[in-house]
Amino acid sequence: MEINIDWKKIKKIFFVGIKGVGMTPLAIIAKQAGFEVAGSDLSEEFITDEVLIENNLKIYTDFDPDVISEFFKGISLESCLIITTGAHSGYNNPQVLRGKELRINYINQGRALSIFMTGLPFGRELTGITVTGSHGKTTISAIIASCFVKLGYDPSYAVGTSRIVSIGPAGHLGKGSLFIAEGDEYVGEPVYDKTPKILYQHPTYAIINNIDFDHPDIYSGIEDVVEVMRDFINGIEDGGKLFINADDKNLIDIKSSIKKSVEVFTYGEGDCDYKIYDIEEKVGSVKFKVSKKGEDFGNFSLSIPGRHNCKNALAVIALLDSFGIDCGKIRSSILEYKGCKRRMEMIGKTLRGAGIIDDYGHHPVEIKSTLEALKNFYGKKIVCVFQSHTYSRTKKLLNEFSESFSDVDELILVPIFKSQRDTELDIITDEEFAKPFKEKKEKVYMSKSIEDAFEFINSKSFNEDYIIVTMGAGDVYKVGYKLKI
Repeated sequence: MEINIDWKKIKKIFFVGIKGVGMTPLAIIAKQAGFEVAGSDLSEEFITDEVLIENNLKIYTDFDPDVISEFFKGISLESCLIITTGAHSGYNNPQVLRGKELRINYINQGRALSIFMTGLPFGRELTGITVTGSHGKTTISAIIASCFVKLGYDPSYAVGTSRIVSIGPAGHLGKGSLFIAEGDEYVGEPVYDKTPKILYQHPTYAIINNIDFDHPDIYSGIEDVVEVMRDFINGIEDGGKLFINADDKNLIDIKSSIKKSVEVFTYGEGDCDYKIYDIEEKVGSVKFKVSKKGEDFGNFSLSIPGRHNCKNALAVIALLDSFGIDCGKIRSSILEYKGCKRRMEMIGKTLRGAGIIDDYGHHPVEIKSTLEALKNFYGKKIVCVFQSHTYSRTKKLLNEFSESFSDVDELILVPIFKSQRDTELDIITDEEFAKPFKEKKEKVYMSKSIEDAFEFINSKSFNEDYIIVTMGAGDVYKVGYKLKI
């Protein structure tokens, strides 16, 4: 679906599903650019509520179509635009349908992001940096944004979270020439525009961190995801630069068949351009060394846990080096990154002194690596509250999920977070969900709800020898905030 928008005439933008982590950064950017902005979403609490309020963005509860009529009342059609999430019924959302009736232009979040990163809505040309992959893309995007801010580039960025600790809200319109965007392989709109969102983007710089099977409701297998990444590479600007994880076999296979005129750099632990080695994880400390084309490039440290985050940082080091930035400045800017919302985020302590950490992990690979990192960094026993996200993903990867919690001392399961894209055929019972976990671990509790999980933990004597980790892409984080003193 192609819609011609005259951005010079746009005055008002309404965001349907504004609380989504892909939508909030765009809404903040649009407001900073001078557009009149409002949006709608469910009344329940989201992790983006705080930054939306801080940026004085008006949010209407639920999806009353009359709000659209009122918001755009009295201005010309070419001055109006609706940007909608693919969730909440996408183009069939009542507010989008009212917009259609009024002949107001509408686009989905993925298309909007791809347009924003060109600079067209802001009357200037921007250079796009896309970070994609099945895992790590939010963290890598956030580190890049943080580093370029600390290095004085004043970039624009839209990262799929609510807040980046070291620099503020995850959306920003800078005065510099760069736009950093997180690239998502999910579709733009699940019924009418099934283009993978990543394919809307045509950056000059791109990082692909890995390829995994994560969306069984869209892709039939990993081969489909590989093909999407091939198409994405073919859409990179001629003369651009591509950074790929050399430890990912699928990416190396793709590398050998790239016909596009782009310069390719590899990073990883094996044979590659930027090699990481001597990774040292201790309690409260993560250090590593990097070589470039076989020569020493320097020692680095992180302020966040995890071997996997060392490799995430390596992708950023390679990118920053391609800009000609001094190694010492790269080292200091990397160290200044303190994490982002819902990525191994320390949110506080319980009354008995146990630390509370929240993480968005929702795929077996990232869950396992995150829990291992937390075990090494904090050196404490782990109680994990896990809420799987979407029945379709859970059903397809249930055995892999059940094997991801080996570093956990006690596991509390919360009922699966249902997505609008789940069908009746995807549904499994709590008993079916819990069964493989209980077969592999001794201490597993299948809770009835968020409240039940909270009460179960509160009844235990988890003290300062423990960390409590809430894990999942749904609303499991609410358990941690209930426990926090």
